[in-house]
Amino acid sequence: MIPRPSRRTLLVVDIVLALWLVAWVVIGVQVGREVRGLADLNDTVVLAGDAIEQTGDLLEQLGRVPFLGQPVGELADRIRETGRSAQRNAAASRGSVENLSVLLAVSIALIPTIPLASIWLTLRYGWRRERLAVRRALARGAPGVQRLLADRARQTLPLDRVVEIGDDEQALADAELDRLGLRRP
Repeated sequence: MIPRPSRRTLLVVDIVLALWLVAWVVIGVQVGREVRGLADLNDTVVLAGDAIEQTGDLLEQLGRVPFLGQPVGELADRIRETGRSAQRNAAASRGSVENLSVLLAVSIALIPTIPLASIWLTLRYGWRRERLAVRRALARGAPGVQRLLADRARQTLPLDRVVEIGDDEQALADAELDRLGLRRP
């Protein structure tokens, strides 16, 4: 297991991770808004389709003029159908754009955050269990706890700190308790 860092280090990492989460949520929301803004383009296409359809209606009126004849009527039908098609496609894609904006916002917010947060929370949970186990052992006066804490201090504390403390088992155990954020009962 990875040794528990100091309280200060834990606090700094907690703050950095919280800022990381907030940053990615903000970025995700902003991307979602920008993509959702593309739905306005669909509204423009609907308006253009309506204008094209009206142009087809106008051409149909011109097709009734005797000297222009049948070709204008066929052209008017094709233009009207093009306008209707543009309106249908724009209306259908508006929903897709809105769905995509939500999907992108959620993905951008969660993909970089979930793996990091889950690793950190798993480590924090393990360290919490370790602290609880040490606290229980101290409370019930389990034999050899001081020796185990001193051995643990030799493994987890920086070398210069261990050298400074020396072979004083009590001081090493206290240093390990301090590292865990615990005090003797």
